Amino acid sequence: MTKLFNFESPLIRFLSRLGDLMILNLLFLLTSVPLVTIGASWTALYCVTLKMVREEEGSIPGSFFRSFRQNFRQATLLWLGVLALAALLVLDLWVLREAAGSPAEILRSCVLLLGVLLLMVLQYLFPGLARFDASIKDTVRNACLLALGNLPKTALMTAASLGAVYLSCLSNLTISVSMALFLLLGFSLLALGNSAILVKLLDPCLPKQPPDPS
Repeated sequence: MTKLFNFESPLIRFLSRLGDLMILNLLFLLTSVPLVTIGASWTALYCVTLKMVREEEGSIPGSFFRSFRQNFRQATLLWLGVLALAALLVLDLWVLREAAGSPAEILRSCVLLLGVLLLMVLQYLFPGLARFDASIKDTVRNACLLALGNLPKTALMTAASLGAVYLSCLSNLTISVSMALFLLLGFSLLALGNSAILVKLLDPCLPKQPPDPS
């Protein structure tokens, strides 16, 4: 019994991690309320979960708000760009909703393909901003290269996000349960799962540190 409640026991470590994820999820939700700040919140979320995977997180609120402040401008501009592109794709589908014939089907397929590509790039966009000190142009380019260069893992992360949305909308019960889950730790848990994949893809892209002259 004493070993069970030891601070290094698997149970205590699990409960501690669960508590960290709930705190992180709450911080993400609170800072996302203005909507325009979702990009900065998303970046800060992944900044912490990437550190969690490497067991370097330290203070959860400290790491979160430090990343939120440092990346606010770039993350907000990227988020507004994503919203503009997504709105354009939705508008295209709305215009083509009643169009008939092969040309319309081809256009609809192209718009849907662009939507899927956008979702794939999003798996790397804000996590990449959290991990690298780069310009907006380089961040977008790197996200595109990583998304297309790691298609199996990109598909897995994209499917996990879409699957969570699909399962949440199956019935009134799943909607209620999923809302409660995402309010508690859904966003941070999903980010942590993706970070376990992302850390293996992003860390090798970091510049190597020069050897210590001493």
